[in-house]
Amino acid sequence: MEKPFVESSWLDPLYPIRCDGNLPPAKVKTMLTRKVAIYIPSTVDANVAASSELVAKWSKQAKILLSNLFGGFTAYHAQGGWYSAEKGLIEEPVLVVNAFTDDNGLNESNLNQIRFLARLIAIDMQQEAVSVEHDGKLEFIQETTMIHLEQQFKLAA
Repeated sequence: MEKPFVESSWLDPLYPIRCDGNLPPAKVKTMLTRKVAIYIPSTVDANVAASSELVAKWSKQAKILLSNLFGGFTAYHAQGGWYSAEKGLIEEPVLVVNAFTDDNGLNESNLNQIRFLARLIAIDMQQEAVSVEHDGKLEFIQETTMIHLEQQFKLAA
């Protein structure tokens, strides 16, 4: 039985690709197996829409921090929600800013910097908590979380 092949010239008409299914495996230069993310809310005081400037400020800080710690980031929009004992069901758009790293990159010092940023966001946006995800675990960072780290980290302007 003859193997199917694909001819494609969408990459460049001068260099068509012909694949008979027997491609050599791709060479992988770096494998980053650890993931960290911070969730940027879009509300203040649980259910009041935040200004676009406030959301943009904290989104930029998260992108800068993850880029500095891990060399880059990916950001995407998602829908988040939780149940507040005071305000009921809260639903809001969130911006998830994540990065991948290796075992050396996802250390306690780097996690603490991300947790500290989440605490600042919780304070400024009057959130009950801001989520930090790492390796499939989700932490809820509250205003009172990690007060002892307040003087250790400075954010980019």
